[in-house]
Amino acid sequence: MSILTNPEVIRVDQAGTYPTRVTGGDHQVWTKRAPDGRTYAAVYNLGSAPADITVDFDGARPVRDLVARRDLGRFRGSWTASSVPPHGSRLVRIG
Repeated sequence: MSILTNPEVIRVDQAGTYPTRVTGGDHQVWTKRAPDGRTYAAVYNLGSAPADITVDFDGARPVRDLVARRDLGRFRGSWTASSVPPHGSRLVRIG
């Protein structure tokens, strides 16, 4: 399925709020708070080697990979996108 027709990704895009950059540099984290109270996070590896990129949050929350359309489990305080390829990204829902 194309990311452009994935309803979970489209929902994030149409949430009506702008994302906020949390970290910069080669390993970027952007978050977006939707009107329903859920948080979405996108991580970007702008570097030239695979990288682990961590998203911090409060409490214990479920994390869902929106592109793969699968639940990743429940995490406390943070979630790490492992081995994000060079110029790659991940998009998740937290909560």
